[in-house]
Amino acid sequence: MTAYAIIMRERTTDPDVLAQYREKARLAPDDVRTIMNDIVSDSPSDNVKGIERLYAAFTRGDGAGALAEMAGQIEWNEAENFVYSDRNPYRSPNAVAEGVFGRLVADWADYEATASELFGMGNIVVALGRSKGIHRATGKKMDAQFAHIWRVDAGKIVGFQQYIDTLQVWRAAQAS
Repeated sequence: MTAYAIIMRERTTDPDVLAQYREKARLAPDDVRTIMNDIVSDSPSDNVKGIERLYAAFTRGDGAGALAEMAGQIEWNEAENFVYSDRNPYRSPNAVAEGVFGRLVADWADYEATASELFGMGNIVVALGRSKGIHRATGKKMDAQFAHIWRVDAGKIVGFQQYIDTLQVWRAAQAS
Protein backbone atom coordinates (compact mmCIF):
# COMPACT_ATOMS: atom_id res chain seq x y z
CA MET A 1 0.00 0.00 0.00
CA THR A 2 1.35 3.45 -0.88
CA ALA A 3 1.89 6.17 1.71
CA TYR A 4 -0.88 8.15 0.02
CA ALA A 5 -3.30 5.23 0.39
CA ILE A 6 -2.35 4.73 4.04
CA ILE A 7 -2.78 8.41 4.86
CA MET A 8 -6.14 8.53 3.05
CA ARG A 9 -7.28 5.37 4.86
CA GLU A 10 -6.23 6.76 8.23
CA ARG A 11 -7.65 10.21 7.38
CA THR A 12 -4.95 11.83 9.48
CA THR A 13 -3.78 15.43 9.42
CA ASP A 14 -1.43 14.95 12.39
CA PRO A 15 1.83 16.67 11.32
CA ASP A 16 4.05 14.10 13.08
CA VAL A 17 2.31 11.16 11.40
CA LEU A 18 2.42 12.90 8.02
CA ALA A 19 6.13 13.61 8.47
CA GLN A 20 6.70 9.92 9.22
CA TYR A 21 4.87 8.82 6.05
CA ARG A 22 6.58 11.55 4.01
CA GLU A 23 9.97 10.34 5.17
CA LYS A 24 9.20 6.66 4.48
CA ALA A 25 7.80 7.34 1.03
CA ARG A 26 10.22 10.16 0.20
CA LEU A 27 7.31 12.52 -0.43
CA ALA A 28 7.98 16.18 -1.05
CA PRO A 29 6.23 18.73 1.20
CA ASP A 30 3.97 19.68 -1.74
CA ASP A 31 2.85 16.04 -2.01
CA VAL A 32 1.90 16.06 1.67
CA ARG A 33 -0.10 19.29 1.18
CA THR A 34 -1.95 17.66 -1.74
CA ILE A 35 -2.76 14.63 0.41
CA MET A 36 -4.00 16.87 3.24
CA ASN A 37 -6.22 18.77 0.80
CA ASP A 38 -7.67 15.45 -0.39
CA ILE A 39 -8.41 14.48 3.20
CA VAL A 40 -10.12 17.79 3.95
CA SER A 41 -12.12 17.99 0.70
CA ASP A 42 -13.43 14.43 0.96
CA SER A 43 -13.99 14.42 4.70
CA PRO A 44 -17.00 12.54 6.00
CA SER A 45 -18.38 15.68 7.64
CA ASP A 46 -18.32 17.61 4.33
CA ASN A 47 -20.08 14.73 2.60
CA VAL A 48 -22.69 14.52 5.36
CA LYS A 49 -23.32 18.27 4.99
CA GLY A 50 -23.97 17.77 1.27
CA ILE A 51 -26.51 15.04 1.99
CA GLU A 52 -28.10 17.24 4.70
CA ARG A 53 -28.50 19.97 2.05
CA LEU A 54 -30.17 17.45 -0.26
CA TYR A 55 -32.71 16.35 2.39
CA ALA A 56 -33.32 20.02 3.32
CA ALA A 57 -34.08 20.71 -0.35
CA PHE A 58 -36.51 17.75 -0.34
CA THR A 59 -38.23 19.21 2.73
CA ARG A 60 -38.58 22.64 1.06
CA GLY A 61 -39.92 21.04 -2.12
CA ASP A 62 -36.86 22.41 -3.92
CA GLY A 63 -36.18 19.84 -6.64
CA ALA A 64 -33.59 22.08 -8.31
CA GLY A 65 -31.72 22.38 -5.01
CA ALA A 66 -31.71 18.59 -4.59
CA LEU A 67 -30.51 18.06 -8.16
CA ALA A 68 -27.73 20.65 -7.66
CA GLU A 69 -26.10 18.28 -5.15
CA MET A 70 -25.71 15.60 -7.86
CA ALA A 71 -22.85 15.09 -10.28
CA GLY A 72 -23.65 15.15 -14.00
CA GLN A 73 -22.95 11.43 -14.13
CA ILE A 74 -24.77 9.62 -11.33
CA GLU A 75 -25.82 6.04 -10.75
CA TRP A 76 -29.15 6.16 -8.91
CA ASN A 77 -30.91 2.92 -7.98
CA GLU A 78 -34.32 2.60 -6.42
CA ALA A 79 -34.85 -0.49 -4.24
CA GLU A 80 -35.61 -3.76 -6.00
CA ASN A 81 -39.38 -4.30 -6.27
CA PHE A 82 -39.98 -0.60 -5.60
CA VAL A 83 -42.49 1.02 -7.93
CA TYR A 84 -39.85 3.33 -9.50
CA SER A 85 -37.13 0.69 -9.94
CA ASP A 86 -38.41 -0.05 -13.45
CA ARG A 87 -35.90 2.40 -14.95
CA ASN A 88 -32.86 1.50 -12.79
CA PRO A 89 -30.20 2.71 -12.98
CA TYR A 90 -30.95 6.38 -13.50
CA ARG A 91 -27.76 7.86 -14.92
CA SER A 92 -28.25 11.63 -14.81
CA PRO A 93 -29.90 14.24 -12.59
CA ASN A 94 -32.49 14.78 -15.34
CA ALA A 95 -33.32 11.05 -15.38
CA VAL A 96 -33.75 11.14 -11.57
CA ALA A 97 -35.92 14.26 -11.83
CA GLU A 98 -38.23 12.71 -14.41
CA GLY A 99 -38.20 9.05 -13.38
CA VAL A 100 -38.23 9.42 -9.60
CA PHE A 101 -39.07 12.93 -8.36
CA GLY A 102 -41.69 13.60 -11.04
CA ARG A 103 -43.48 10.33 -10.38
CA LEU A 104 -43.32 10.83 -6.60
CA VAL A 105 -45.07 14.19 -6.96
CA ALA A 106 -47.66 12.71 -9.32
CA ASP A 107 -48.40 9.64 -7.19
CA TRP A 108 -48.13 10.92 -3.60
CA ALA A 109 -49.67 13.85 -1.71
CA ASP A 110 -47.70 15.30 1.20
CA TYR A 111 -44.71 13.12 0.31
CA GLU A 112 -41.63 13.47 2.47
CA ALA A 113 -38.37 11.60 2.91
CA THR A 114 -36.87 12.50 6.27
CA ALA A 115 -33.48 11.28 7.39
CA SER A 116 -33.32 10.90 11.15
CA GLU A 117 -29.68 9.75 11.23
CA LEU A 118 -26.71 10.29 8.92
CA PHE A 119 -23.42 8.41 9.12
CA GLY A 120 -20.39 9.56 7.13
CA MET A 121 -17.69 7.04 6.22
CA GLY A 122 -15.24 8.53 3.76
CA ASN A 123 -17.03 8.99 0.45
CA ILE A 124 -20.10 7.06 1.66
CA VAL A 125 -22.98 8.50 3.66
CA VAL A 126 -25.72 6.28 5.08
CA ALA A 127 -29.08 7.85 5.89
CA LEU A 128 -31.72 6.16 8.02
CA GLY A 129 -35.22 7.57 8.05
CA ARG A 130 -38.81 7.38 6.89
CA SER A 131 -40.74 8.08 3.70
CA LYS A 132 -44.30 9.25 4.23
CA GLY A 133 -47.16 10.26 2.01
CA ILE A 134 -50.72 9.68 0.91
CA HIS A 135 -51.24 7.78 -2.32
CA ARG A 136 -53.29 10.04 -4.59
CA ALA A 137 -55.27 7.23 -6.27
CA THR A 138 -56.17 5.29 -3.12
CA GLY A 139 -56.03 7.89 -0.35
CA LYS A 140 -54.01 5.44 1.78
CA LYS A 141 -51.14 6.58 3.95
CA MET A 142 -47.63 5.21 3.73
CA ASP A 143 -44.98 5.47 6.47
CA ALA A 144 -42.06 3.32 5.36
CA GLN A 145 -38.65 2.93 6.96
CA PHE A 146 -35.67 3.47 4.63
CA ALA A 147 -31.90 3.23 4.44
CA HIS A 148 -30.20 5.30 1.74
CA ILE A 149 -26.59 4.72 0.70
CA TRP A 150 -25.03 7.81 -0.88
CA ARG A 151 -21.67 7.91 -2.66
CA VAL A 152 -19.98 11.29 -2.91
CA ASP A 153 -17.01 12.41 -5.00
CA ALA A 154 -15.56 15.93 -5.05
CA GLY A 155 -18.57 17.22 -3.10
CA LYS A 156 -21.19 15.85 -5.53
CA ILE A 157 -23.41 12.79 -5.28
CA VAL A 158 -22.30 10.14 -7.76
CA GLY A 159 -24.27 7.17 -6.45
CA PHE A 160 -27.46 6.30 -4.61
CA GLN A 161 -28.94 3.00 -3.47
CA GLN A 162 -32.33 2.92 -1.79
CA TYR A 163 -33.58 0.26 0.62
CA ILE A 164 -37.18 0.72 1.73
CA ASP A 165 -40.14 -1.20 3.13
CA THR A 166 -41.60 -1.90 -0.31
CA LEU A 167 -44.55 -3.82 1.16
CA GLN A 168 -45.82 -0.69 2.92
CA VAL A 169 -45.53 1.31 -0.27
CA TRP A 170 -47.29 -1.42 -2.28
CA ARG A 171 -50.11 -1.69 0.26
CA ALA A 172 -50.74 2.07 0.13
CA ALA A 173 -50.98 1.92 -3.67
CA GLN A 174 -53.51 -0.96 -3.69
CA ALA A 175 -57.22 -0.23 -3.93
CA SER A 176 -59.27 -1.79 -1.15
